[in-house]
Amino acid sequence: MGVLTFYSITMFYVYKRAESINVFSFQFLIPYSYGLYVFHQFVLMFLIYKLDIYQYLNHGLAPIILFIITTIVSLVVTNFFIKTKIGKFLIG
Repeated sequence: MGVLTFYSITMFYVYKRAESINVFSFQFLIPYSYGLYVFHQFVLMFLIYKLDIYQYLNHGLAPIILFIITTIVSLVVTNFFIKTKIGKFLIG
């Protein structure tokens, strides 16, 4: 349900309010989208199971904070991974 909700909200803003959103942010994430998809689960598992980050975060804000941390870390890992020859072959 979360994925469908996020997809619906994104499509609403892309098709209905295209003039009001910053298209640069979407254009920036396009080359990294598959890498974000691949690495986000590993980052989440590390944060939740190895670091026990839920003990330190407010349970109401934890999903938002984890989303931001996971996106940034996955973006950095993807950026480094794409710079290698194997990375370009595997994720673009």
